[in-house]
Amino acid sequence: MLALINKLRRYRWALIGRNQIKKLVRQKHQQGQTIKIILGSSDHNALNGEWINTDIPQFDITNANHWTNIFAETKIENLFAEHVMEHLSKEQIIKALDLAKKHLKDNGVFRIAIPDSNNQDPIYREATRPGGSGAGAHDHKVFLNLQDCEALATNSGFKLVPLEY
Repeated sequence: MLALINKLRRYRWALIGRNQIKKLVRQKHQQGQTIKIILGSSDHNALNGEWINTDIPQFDITNANHWTNIFAETKIENLFAEHVMEHLSKEQIIKALDLAKKHLKDNGVFRIAIPDSNNQDPIYREATRPGGSGAGAHDHKVFLNLQDCEALATNSGFKLVPLEY
């Protein structure tokens, strides 16, 4: 019985959080403000309210229903995902990119930062690889490089602009 109660509490918490995100998006849209979304932001500061924080379970970037429920017909100008994509499988990344493309304005920007498998430093590679020793690496599912990212981006209709190369 306690497990069911805890499950219902988690569901309620996720639903309340999703509705709060939806409300913030609607307010910004009605006020003519730029819609800027941080994906997987955990408890990070939302940059003085300019950006809207999202995280799982309130917003699952691989769930089409979550995107539609929160954004409906509102288009997003900016998406930002830092150290999020490596926690997804390649199939999940493709799904997330396709959904993001659908809800992003035509000239919108989706900035993604991930660990780079081309990095030659063995300590870095050990810390960031799937199952690595670094913080959060225990559930990394992929270890991508620039070529992998370019292929994923192109297949989803994005133009990749590398920033650190």
